Amino acid sequence: MRKTWFDLLNFHQPKMVFPDALSEAEVRGFLKSIRVDDSPALEFEGYVDRDWRRFVYTWMLCRDLSGKCLEIGASPYFTTALLMEFTGLDLTLSNYASTEHKSSHKKAQKIT
Repeated sequence: MRKTWFDLLNFHQPKMVFPDALSEAEVRGFLKSIRVDDSPALEFEGYVDRDWRRFVYTWMLCRDLSGKCLEIGASPYFTTALLMEFTGLDLTLSNYASTEHKSSHKKAQKIT
């Protein structure tokens, strides 16, 4: 596989392990398939292209854990999807969205 500038500049990065022996392309494809409400596909794909390693590294830290887990700042759910699909964690998700008024605001998001 051809090295990217990221790989060359970050030679100290830990060896990446993928869930269920998936390939890098399969993991990236899985992450790119995630949609929240009607979010633009290109915006999400660009996010995955830039940050997919971070999502996998976070999963690597949690892969052998089980039990209850509170994920704060879950949206846009890339790490969440990896944790839901490839760990034994029982996730509770939390997000914060600023509002202009002080009333409590709850919104459910559809993740596909």
